[in-house]
Amino acid sequence: QEWKDLRTRQLYSRGDKSKKGNLNMRITVDDCAQGWLEIANPLGRTNEKAKSPRIKVPIIIPYHFYHQITNVVMGKQLGVNPKGKPIIEHQKYSVEIIRKQNEFYVNITFDETEIGRVLNFKETPQSDVIAGIDVNPDRIAVSLCTKQGNFKGSKIFYLHNLNTFSTNKRATIIGQIVQQIKTWLLENNVGGIVLEDLKFQQSHDTDEYSNRNFHQFTYKKMLNSLIRMALRNGFSVKTVNPAYTSVIGKLKYSKNFGISVHEA
Repeated sequence: QEWKDLRTRQLYSRGDKSKKGNLNMRITVDDCAQGWLEIANPLGRTNEKAKSPRIKVPIIIPYHFYHQITNVVMGKQLGVNPKGKPIIEHQKYSVEIIRKQNEFYVNITFDETEIGRVLNFKETPQSDVIAGIDVNPDRIAVSLCTKQGNFKGSKIFYLHNLNTFSTNKRATIIGQIVQQIKTWLLENNVGGIVLEDLKFQQSHDTDEYSNRNFHQFTYKKMLNSLIRMALRNGFSVKTVNPAYTSVIGKLKYSKNFGISVHEA
C-alpha cells in the first residue's frame, strides 16, 4: 500500500499557451473570486470526438499571491472578435498536484517577465531612493537612503521562530514577508535595492547562534525571493560583499539616527 501511495502521490500537466494555458489541468476563478481546479477526465468521454469532461474542485489561492496567479491563469483581453466575443491571450502555466498526508496541494509554475535588472560590479543604482536589505535569522532589516547616501528611514520585518516551521510553511512565510517588503518599497518610491552577494554568505555572520540556527537553504531562499521580487517589479538589483557593511553602518548611521546595526 505504501508503494502504491508513493506511485500515485502526484499528477503533473505541462502548460500550453494554445490551450488556454493548460489543456489537462486548468485553474479558473469565478465571479465570487473563488478559485477552481478543473481536471480533464478522459475516462468520462462518451465517444472519440467528444471533449473530456472536467472534474471541478475548489482550491484556496493564497492571499498574497492572488492577483499574480489570477493574472496568469485568466489571461489578458486583447480586444473582441467580429462576433463581439473577447479575444484572450493566455500564458502557459504548468500544474502539479501533490498529495501529502491525505491533503492535496496544487503547485503552479509559469514564466515571469523581468522588467528590472541585476547591476554588474562597476554599476551603481541610479534611483533617487535606494533600499539596503540585511537578512538575518529572526528579521529582515530594510533601510532607505538617497543615491547620495543620505538616510531616509528604515523598517524591520520580523521572522518569528522561522526555523521551527516545516519547509513548506517556511517558504509560505518567506513569500508573505517578501510581499510586505515589496509593498513598503513601492510606497516609498524605491527604485533599486542592494543586498549581499550569495557567494559571500558563508562569512556574512560570525555570530555562533546565527550560524547554528539559520539554515543555508533558508538563507538562500530568502535572498533569491527578494531578487525575484525586485526583478519582477522593475527594481534594479545590486549585490555586494557584506564584509564591511555592518562596520560602515555602525560608524555612519547607527549612532546618528538611533537605529540598530542591522538597519544601518
